[in-house]
Amino acid sequence: ATDQLYSGTYGFDTTKVPDGNYVLRIIALDGYDFGHTFSGIFSIDNTAPAFDVTVSPPPPVKELTEIALKITASEKLKQMPKVSIAQEGASPAFLEVTGGDQNFSAFYQITRGHQGKAVIAISGEDSVGNIGEVITSGKTFSVERYGPPAPIISYPLNNQVLTKSLINLYGTGELNTKIIITLNGITEFTRQISNG
Repeated sequence: ATDQLYSGTYGFDTTKVPDGNYVLRIIALDGYDFGHTFSGIFSIDNTAPAFDVTVSPPPPVKELTEIALKITASEKLKQMPKVSIAQEGASPAFLEVTGGDQNFSAFYQITRGHQGKAVIAISGEDSVGNIGEVITSGKTFSVERYGPPAPIISYPLNNQVLTKSLINLYGTGELNTKIIITLNGITEFTRQISNG
């Protein structure tokens, strides 16, 4: 009899089993049930890392506040994750990240003029190449105004030369704020603007 070799492949869908360690055993039997066994151990990891984020100080945060982000990955990462924050109506700002393994941190200065929801985005790669972008907690936080908006002075205009002895100032301000007018550092006028 002539020995004949068979060569073939068997497709194994690793997404149908949970991540973990597995023992692979291949048994080759002849027509008399005599044969040989090959076995080996392999691991399956199809799960991308996910992230928990804690913002300090706790939200809501005021404009111009520097916040600290504590980022915890669900597994060790191959390198620093990419982290950005997009305040409402603003382009994303990419942050410098420090740390390693599963624990990272970053700092961000809240900018003025973009109150409302701020969204954190993270992308990180685990040691086997799975890329994760899911944030399980802390994805968004609220930004509040640092104070009232600047009053609008409609008269006199900046750098205008005045020639009258009496000047009437005109402008607008937000309700429930205090308006103070000073001239060369001396308070000339104070008024609480209220809706009542």
